[in-house]
Amino acid sequence: MKRLTAKGLGTKTKQAEPITEESENTLWEKNMFGDSTSQSLLNTDFYYNCKLFGLRACDEHRSLQVEQIIVDKDQIGDYIEFRGTTAKNYNGGLYHRSVEAKNIRHHTTGDLPRLYNTYLSKIGNTGPFYRRPLPEKDNDNLRYSSQVIGVNKLKTLMKKMCESAGIEGYFTNHSGKRTCATRLYEEGIEEQEIMRITGHRSTKAVRKYKRPSQEMLSSIENVLDPPKKIKLAQNSEVITPSHPILNSRPHAVVNGILWQPPQQKQREVKTNMMVHGFEQPTVVSINVFKLEVVNQFTYRGSTIIDNLVYDAEINTRIVIARQPRQTDEKGMRL
Repeated sequence: MKRLTAKGLGTKTKQAEPITEESENTLWEKNMFGDSTSQSLLNTDFYYNCKLFGLRACDEHRSLQVEQIIVDKDQIGDYIEFRGTTAKNYNGGLYHRSVEAKNIRHHTTGDLPRLYNTYLSKIGNTGPFYRRPLPEKDNDNLRYSSQVIGVNKLKTLMKKMCESAGIEGYFTNHSGKRTCATRLYEEGIEEQEIMRITGHRSTKAVRKYKRPSQEMLSSIENVLDPPKKIKLAQNSEVITPSHPILNSRPHAVVNGILWQPPQQKQREVKTNMMVHGFEQPTVVSINVFKLEVVNQFTYRGSTIIDNLVYDAEINTRIVIARQPRQTDEKGMRL
């Protein structure tokens, strides 16, 4: 096993990718979601059962019953509710009497409750949730058989809808549950709340499902990328090692090119500078902003003069030392 690992075999596990927000919009635009056909309506309910309730790849979908999905309204608004029963990590036995079944109520203001109600009205009030879609007949484009979708067909639902929409990547039914955990992770939701929806009982297990978004990965890559070249100001020139300015002025050159450092947190911008030992006036610009030359300035509490005399700094210290100490009611120094 160690020899195979040393050769690079088995070091990378192939895992299903989450559905990004952009890809989800594509699925809607390509009519993979919606109620245009019986298959698109089935896809919609399947995907959002994964995303809203964190249902597992196949077992929880396979055992899902119509009675477990409730679409109703309360004082907050419309909601879709999932009432869990037994699951992979909850069998309802004596050992799990202290563990609660997963029950999630999701409030929404969108069109999702109507789509769920439409599907439920077509398949009836009892029995398995996922039924085999039928082709359009007599101007009825939403027809379903009483026959349950086969396990092999159910396992490939996510893959086929992504392929039909032209979305590239490795997608399985696990992508739905991973999408749920990843979206919540990106929004900064606490792990305990993510575990409540996904049904995980340990943080180690739920962390396997969380994936950074492409925006987060791009931010990391931008931080680690080499510094980017900046555009030189108009009428300026590239400084080379043989340039005369290097013999008379302070300089910072990397391979003869002026570089822009990576973006950092915003700091206080200095608008002036002080020079010493130059006969000709020194001109320094930052992003075409010319710094003002002064003969003295104060930096971090210390006063510096261009003739390098410490009189101003000493006088400042003497004035501070002569000031009376301020104390509180107990005589403690403030």
